Amino acid sequence: MKIITGEMSRYSSKSAYLNNFYMVLPDDTYEHGSYYGDLFVRIKRMDLSPIEHGAEPEHEKMKGATVLALNQKGRDFLETIERSLTEEGIPIDEVKRLQKLGRDDFNKIKELHELVFPAYVRLRRMGYSHFDLAA
Repeated sequence: MKIITGEMSRYSSKSAYLNNFYMVLPDDTYEHGSYYGDLFVRIKRMDLSPIEHGAEPEHEKMKGATVLALNQKGRDFLETIERSLTEEGIPIDEVKRLQKLGRDDFNKIKELHELVFPAYVRLRRMGYSHFDLAA
C-alpha cells in the first residue's frame, strides 16, 4: 500500500490516479463486457498474451508492464479483474450501473473509482503494476 500511496501523491485525486482503470472493469455498454473486452476481440488478443500477440517484452517492461500481465491472455486478465471485484465484495451490477451513468456524469466515475479501489489494491498486491491496470 506504501507504493500506491506514493504514486497517488503525484495526482490531484484518486480518480486522476485511477485514470483508465474503468476501461478494464465490467461494463454492459460494450458488446464484449468492457472496453478492453471489445478491444481484445477487435485486435484478436482475447486468447493470446501480449507476448504471443507480438509485444516486445523489454520495451513493454520499460513502459511499466509486468511479466505477469505480459504473459496473461486477454480473457484471463479480464476474468482476474472481475474476480478481484467479487473477492472484495464489490457488486458487479453496481460497477456496471456506475459505468453506464458515468457516460453522462463524471461524478459517477469518481463514485466508481471509490467503489473499486479495494479491488485495484488487491490486483496490485497480486503483482500487477499501475501501468498494467490503468495506463
